[in-house]
Amino acid sequence: MNVLVGHFSVAGSRYSKDQYVPPFDIQVREEYLERFDVVMLGHLHEPQKYYSGTIARGGFGEESMEVGFKVHDWDSETRTAKEQFIKLPARDFVTIDVKTLLETDPESLRAMYLESVLRVKGSVKRHEYDAVSRKIRSLGIPYLKNAVEVEPELARLSGNGNGADVAEELSIAEAVRLWGKGRDGMDKVIDGSSKRQS
Repeated sequence: MNVLVGHFSVAGSRYSKDQYVPPFDIQVREEYLERFDVVMLGHLHEPQKYYSGTIARGGFGEESMEVGFKVHDWDSETRTAKEQFIKLPARDFVTIDVKTLLETDPESLRAMYLESVLRVKGSVKRHEYDAVSRKIRSLGIPYLKNAVEVEPELARLSGNGNGADVAEELSIAEAVRLWGKGRDGMDKVIDGSSKRQS
């Protein structure tokens, strides 16, 4: 029986999403492995051909992956190896939506995810972000990643500048005009500079 155990990759194999891959990663062509009865490669972090297993998840790219190792029983008569996957318990990586975080009771969240690595993901308005931060702190979960994004909330005054028309984006000239409106001497400077720009 010829067995090859190594820590390299095979051309065309998949990497885990969170796996660090060195710039000059060693990859061999599959035909070089054909002479071996069993090939077990530790560099493949995701179940596929030649994957030998892993004892822990490496990140959120592996959150739904089963963790364990392969056992090969060699049959000398047929010269084949029967493969079996032995599942291991491992810490879960779980991503929840920020809206779920805000709507769920902290005790329930703690009970579900205290032993997990938890990531909160999604986007909220700026005024909602403080509530998200307070909720995350209140959970007391030791392994928690805050990946929440704040949505931009911009307003642009148009028309006569009295706020009658509102659009979504504020230009630099409008922001300066809005800031300087009603300040001593600023109207003249702003009006002069905006005329020179146009």
